[in-house]
Amino acid sequence: MTAIYPDIQGKNAVVTGASQGIGRNIAMGFCRMGANVALLDLRRETLERTVDELTEEFPDVKIIGVSCDISNPDSVNEAAAEIVRELSGIDVLVNNAGILIRSSLERMKIEDWNRVLEVNLSGVLHCSRSVLSSMKERGGGRIINVSSNVAAMPSVGMGAYCITKAAVETLTRVMAAEFAPYGILVNAYAPGVVVTEMTRDILESRAEEKLKGIPIRRFANPEDITSLVLFLASEASSYINGTILSVDGGMLATHNPWKAWS
Repeated sequence: MTAIYPDIQGKNAVVTGASQGIGRNIAMGFCRMGANVALLDLRRETLERTVDELTEEFPDVKIIGVSCDISNPDSVNEAAAEIVRELSGIDVLVNNAGILIRSSLERMKIEDWNRVLEVNLSGVLHCSRSVLSSMKERGGGRIINVSSNVAAMPSVGMGAYCITKAAVETLTRVMAAEFAPYGILVNAYAPGVVVTEMTRDILESRAEEKLKGIPIRRFANPEDITSLVLFLASEASSYINGTILSVDGGMLATHNPWKAWS
């Protein structure tokens, strides 16, 4: 990936859930653009390993790792304060972290329900509020949230997850309006099936069936998500605010995309 967004160079980006998967790839993308990056994750060992790997690959930018539970506002505020001390400010926040606990609504344990909401929804609010003062001081910034195509087309057995993603889209729109006076733009992206650990069961058991519902007949790679995030973090998106951008290969475009392949 070349430095197609030179205005990102020298910026300070925070990526939650960054020790692996899509979050790691997003953090790497910012490094390639010449940004300093703070990686947030609850898994300290994996986080430290990822920071070491990225630091070795990108010695010209500053990369730090902060262990943080985004469902805990005190933990989030402490992490934000540490990042500001280390990087001297925050320009971009990517609320990538999230969890999926599969269960029917009838049988779901209330503690699991609460945990999904605390991480996927409240965590986005905690992290976003924690960066506001720094972004205000710097005259603006970007907050980029992750939704999902299941926000628009929910799935049985994933009710809590789908509900949080639909709520994140509403939260994104409200924050976009409320934070705009400070020069802070807030958008979200809604991926379909991305090749990660979270989608392993789909890829192993239902790949062919799932591909029939994707017009372009392939699953997304983490790089597909990273490309959009970098665009939203750059000045190329300076008039985009309060928008939910689909990254799903057209899954929700029609209800029968397989007919075009007949």
